[in-house]
Amino acid sequence: MENPFETIDQRLKRIEQKLETLLSKLDSVDGNENLPKLMTIEQLSEYCHYSKPTIYGYVHQRKIPHCKVGNRLFFEKQQINDWILSKKVLTVDDIEKKADEYLARKGRIRF
Repeated sequence: MENPFETIDQRLKRIEQKLETLLSKLDSVDGNENLPKLMTIEQLSEYCHYSKPTIYGYVHQRKIPHCKVGNRLFFEKQQINDWILSKKVLTVDDIEKKADEYLARKGRIRF
C-alpha cells in the first residue's frame, strides 16, 4: 500500500513546478520592467471606470496626465495611479493630525 504522505508530497511538487512555469511565462509577457505600462483611452476607461467622454474632458482641461502622439492618446499606468491617489480625501483624524503639526510648528498648543 502506497504511503498517502508520499502521494501528497509528489502532487505538491508537481503543483509547485507548474506554478513556477506559469510565473516565468508571466514574467516573459511583461517584458522589460523598466518600460512604462502605457494604456490607450479604451484601456484607461476599463481600468478606472471613467467614460471615454469624461477622459477626453480631463485631457482637454489638462487634468489627467497623458501623452499625445498624433491623434492618439496614451496614459502611463503609474502616473494614473499617482493621479488617482492624489485625489485622496483626508479623514477627520488626518485633518486633526495636520492641524496639530501646524500648531506645533507655530509654537501653539492645541487642546
